[in-house]
Amino acid sequence: MNPTIHRITLAVPALGLASVVLAFLLGDARVGIAASVGAVVALANWMSLRWLVRRATQGTVRSRNGLMVLLGAKMLLLGLVCWGLLARFGLEPFGFAIGLSSLVGGIFLGSVFVSSARPALGEES
Repeated sequence: MNPTIHRITLAVPALGLASVVLAFLLGDARVGIAASVGAVVALANWMSLRWLVRRATQGTVRSRNGLMVLLGAKMLLLGLVCWGLLARFGLEPFGFAIGLSSLVGGIFLGSVFVSSARPALGEES
């Protein structure tokens, strides 16, 4: 597995856990529970995105087209899940956004740690 993908896969749940702990410490139970649900949605989104992109980069052109349709369907499903959790189940939006943002933070941190571990251009390793 690509080391960047591996570090991102570790960083997303780590940041999700940190955001949940902070949400429980700084907010009330509703904010903490919503952050927990948001972190789970972020991790599920990352895992499905990772799976789809891996299959798309390894397959034939014909299978890639089908996987791109699945990627669009995943995005639609993510939007419907977020809407359902916020509108129908009444999750606290701020807490949910905090948990869900662990995906963006995990992608950023996982990428930064990998790129900082590599030697700069022109340097020998």
